[in-house]
Amino acid sequence: MVSIKYPEQLQAKISLLEAANGAGLFVGPIFGGLIYEFTHFCVPFFLFTVISWILLPFISRSLTEDLDRDDNPDNTRERLGYIKLLKHKRVSFAG
Repeated sequence: MVSIKYPEQLQAKISLLEAANGAGLFVGPIFGGLIYEFTHFCVPFFLFTVISWILLPFISRSLTEDLDRDDNPDNTRERLGYIKLLKHKRVSFAG
């Protein structure tokens, strides 16, 4: 998706994504462990559920139709883009 949205700044955007993933993997378990230690299971479960529901409109706004670009010159098979894939019941259940 990054290569479609930012083709002119590809290296900068991918390095930013990798840095954010690394920071999340470093800090996430620490904060998650502290929240779980002091509030047990119920609070983190419902807190992250509410945060996910709040962020859902922003995520759906960022999934625009231009992400369904098809770079394959072979048009004989059915086209499956990001939007169609994310609307599939099994994919949404697994995500």
